[in-house]
Amino acid sequence: MLRRGFHRPWRWIGRSGGRRSNQVAGKESFSDDGRLPGGDNAVAFSLIGDPLAAVMAAMVSLVGLCIFRYAFTSMAEDPARRTFFVYLSLFAAGMFGVVLANNLLLLFMCWEVIGLASYLLIGF
Repeated sequence: MLRRGFHRPWRWIGRSGGRRSNQVAGKESFSDDGRLPGGDNAVAFSLIGDPLAAVMAAMVSLVGLCIFRYAFTSMAEDPARRTFFVYLSLFAAGMFGVVLANNLLLLFMCWEVIGLASYLLIGF
């Protein structure tokens, strides 16, 4: 038997000050708005927490866990493993940003972070 709220892992996002958007096709979605101050024109960065984003974030977590575990065992003797794991963490953060971005500006910025991390990992 599932506990109440267990089937909606994205519900906690709304408690941190996020706003609840309208229900579309019977599914709830939340977005947590953060703004970059810029005088009268503030740039909004927002994350989305709908069911598809939750599934994709879980997939990124699972694949990332497998990659980190394999890299941890294969790079145990490498003296520059800290640098490698910084680059790999930057890549994982960019992937989470792409999956959870609610606007095109944040999606593009996270995509560029993935490109930078890929360049750094290839160069490593």
